[in-house]
Amino acid sequence: MKIEATLGNPTENGIYAARQWYGWRILEWHKGEWWHTGKVAQWPFNAEIDAHIGPLPVISKDYTKPPLNGKPVMEYDL
Repeated sequence: MKIEATLGNPTENGIYAARQWYGWRILEWHKGEWWHTGKVAQWPFNAEIDAHIGPLPVISKDYTKPPLNGKPVMEYDL
């Protein structure tokens, strides 16, 4: 399977695989700027991102929602 990267910046917010210099990183695009995922800190090299793939699907649990039965459920992601 071959996935084509898009040049420039994304048009919608989300999590992307972003190419910078010689490698790929998982970054978040939010309101016209690149961030570390979770928006914990802005990515310091915004101008150096030359291509992206995404938005990627969210594969982690949303911890902002309480469990349905009131008990925590063990969940594993790869």
